[in-house]
Amino acid sequence: MLLKKPVQSLVMIPKIGKLTTTARKLFNVILQTSQQQIAELSKNGAVDLGGHMYSARLSDLLEPIQQGSSNLRALGKTYFREMMQTTIEWEAPDSKKSGIVWDISHLLSAARLEYVDKEGNPGSSTNSHLVAKWGLPAPLYNALKHPELYAQVNIRQIAKLGSYEAVALYEICTRYRSNFDGLTNKSEPLWWVRALTNKQPAIDPITQAPKYRPWVKFKDDKLKDAIAEISQLTDLEIELIEEREGKKIAFVQFRVRRKAESQGDTTPVVSTSIAELSLKCGIALQDISKLLRVGIGEGPLKIALLKLESRMAREDLEPIGSKLSYLNTVIAETQKYVAIDIPVPPSVETPGPVERLAVVTPPVAPISYKDRRRAEIKADFTKLSKEEQQPYALAASDLLKAAGLMQPSVARAIFSQDWLKNGLLLSKMIEAYAVATHGPDWAAEPVES
Repeated sequence: MLLKKPVQSLVMIPKIGKLTTTARKLFNVILQTSQQQIAELSKNGAVDLGGHMYSARLSDLLEPIQQGSSNLRALGKTYFREMMQTTIEWEAPDSKKSGIVWDISHLLSAARLEYVDKEGNPGSSTNSHLVAKWGLPAPLYNALKHPELYAQVNIRQIAKLGSYEAVALYEICTRYRSNFDGLTNKSEPLWWVRALTNKQPAIDPITQAPKYRPWVKFKDDKLKDAIAEISQLTDLEIELIEEREGKKIAFVQFRVRRKAESQGDTTPVVSTSIAELSLKCGIALQDISKLLRVGIGEGPLKIALLKLESRMAREDLEPIGSKLSYLNTVIAETQKYVAIDIPVPPSVETPGPVERLAVVTPPVAPISYKDRRRAEIKADFTKLSKEEQQPYALAASDLLKAAGLMQPSVARAIFSQDWLKNGLLLSKMIEAYAVATHGPDWAAEPVES
């Protein structure tokens, strides 16, 4: 889920009120939704949308930032009220390029929550959806409609961040992620403190200027954690660069690097192959999207759809009652039985001193049924084309990430489709293939009757 955020709206400095982390995340979702609706309405001939009220289900707005609640109405009122009451100074990291030096406005010009039924008519809490409607200030509307300079902000990546400083810094750094040197704007330390602070500080009674935290204290208390958070949880790695003049920190900037395995958009989008399979199986794309949103990887999902397609083709069996339930069952079985085996080194006893070492030929251990089955399945698997093997590579990748065993060599093997040379990856791919083709008991030795 990418937002083309105008550069003049990247730096948000609250002047009145306080902007919480969740409200800033939600505001990005609102901008992205508004941008889509502006594009659709413009295609249909709409010319001036300055006073238009945009709308979306409140649950759909909160889902991308992983913010759920049993009381959506109270949650929505809290954050929309915050966006209505907070006055923001807008700045661009590189104001010389954008041409806009300074701007000020509220985040929203209007906001409303109402219940709407399936036909779009007013409803009640028992038979309708809670819909949010909002208006945009004119400067924001114009910037979203014609963004001359923008940064592609990945909302799913921002959802992983917990601190306001990390969210604000990530947004600024996305502006420079594709630059050759990856360097952000170079500004005085105070500029960065202001850009990454979520509320107006107290006013100095003598100077009448805001009392922002000193750079060193802000860096130690907030910035270091924000950098670590971004580098560990998102698709970017951030490095702080300080330029000194004598003992004083005169300028600050950051170096931005994209992680090799995360350069693309990680938004859970329904791919063409998944969409075609789901249509063949009679599964709605909306249901597929929900599975992706809750964290089901494309690999396990494709395996499950192939299994469902194969089961539907069996004329000797009764028709499947609920295809979606069957699909969920196969996904659960695949994730349950394709386990991660963490090798444990055997204990080694240090022998005492001996005068002579006898040459002993170790006994040859018998090959287990599981090993034989694995060898047979591996032989079948290696006969598949790269395209047929790919979903199992994605499934194995999800399992390794969940177990904390994902390595750069594995990511490179998946990217280059050279997975047959990576033992750890290949092992998990074969297990995923075994579960998909032979069921969770593929390694169980048959009992003779």
